[in-house]
Amino acid sequence: MSGWLRAFAVLAGLALAGPAAAQLGANGAKAYDMAHAADDAARTALEEGEDVLKQLQELRPGSRDAEALRLLQEQGDAAGQALGGFRKQTQASVDETMSLLSELMRMGSSVEPSRRQTAEQRALLAAYEAAVMAARARSQAERIRALHAEGRALLAGAGAGTPAAATRPSRAKIEAPATGAGPNDVLVPNVVGARLDFATRELEAAGLRVGPTTGPRDGFVVKQTPAPGTTAPRQAGVNLTLSGTAATATDLPPR
Repeated sequence: MSGWLRAFAVLAGLALAGPAAAQLGANGAKAYDMAHAADDAARTALEEGEDVLKQLQELRPGSRDAEALRLLQEQGDAAGQALGGFRKQTQASVDETMSLLSELMRMGSSVEPSRRQTAEQRALLAAYEAAVMAARARSQAERIRALHAEGRALLAGAGAGTPAAATRPSRAKIEAPATGAGPNDVLVPNVVGARLDFATRELEAAGLRVGPTTGPRDGFVVKQTPAPGTTAPRQAGVNLTLSGTAATATDLPPR
């Protein structure tokens, strides 16, 4: 049993006790729900992504389309590796969340209010990180599905007698994000819950930049515009709102 599952089992057992469960405040309860949902989402994304990746790798082209399909399959492998990494990062953050909450519930009413507030805030921050990692896992799973669909379309076009030049995607088309956006648009990553330096690296890696920011620069991102999962022109600025606490975050990844 993984570390977070052990912590979850302890927490679930304590929750049945009633008085112990009442020791969790609003942030603690929110952290619990968010971490549990994130773990479910990341696990489902991994299972579905691995299944579709296997189907993508099993596609067998004719000689004319071998190179185009090979490029799709290579990108599928890369997306699969990223998916596995995001799943592990989700688990690590969920483990941290559940460990903090289970420790609070073990201690019960003996915890000082200030210490309880700090612990629940730390748990909430870890849960936000889990939600962000789960959203990235889902994005990679969707990427694999898009690559598989493109591979099937490639082979279907060739099988119908369409000239190879008309059905074979160019390298540029294959390597572009499968978002349905224009050629100069990129997918906006979810940086809610991250510190500014991490958010900056994530946005730059996606081909974007940090736009105007408000709030303490040593705080956490609690809102971003454009919203996560939308598209924006390459090198566009993403406006960030930072706060010293993650409890005010509004742009949560979808569950």
